[in-house]
Amino acid sequence: MPHEATFTVSYGQFQLTDYNVIPDLDGDISGMVTPLRGGALVACGIHTGPVRVRAEAHTATPPPDTDAWDEVAEVTFEAPAGRVRVTPLFENPVPELPQLTSGPGDYRLRVYARGRDVARGRTVESWSEEYLLQVWPETPPAHP
Repeated sequence: MPHEATFTVSYGQFQLTDYNVIPDLDGDISGMVTPLRGGALVACGIHTGPVRVRAEAHTATPPPDTDAWDEVAEVTFEAPAGRVRVTPLFENPVPELPQLTSGPGDYRLRVYARGRDVARGRTVESWSEEYLLQVWPETPPAHP
């Protein structure tokens, strides 16, 4: 079941973070989504302001839905604790969005976005960007 929330991002990003795991960037931030040990970083078009996010946890790979979206990116990330939530930078997890993982392991994240070019690099008062996050277990695991 999808859950939706509008929340404020800072420095052009929000993250999926695992409970009590400090996200570890293993390389450079590139593209719309960058995998981390303990989650992923989603790069927004705006610098600061509200974004609209819908999040879905799946047990298997969901079918792609690219028609209504401007961009789509997909990555694998490791969740050592297995309690990944959507989290604005330097904030607590977004309470309206549920835990997206069901235990420790490797997961796939598909991020859909629209509106990232509307106010690129600016501070906005109302949301102009929208995201759909889909998470499911990676099979077979990337980190045995």
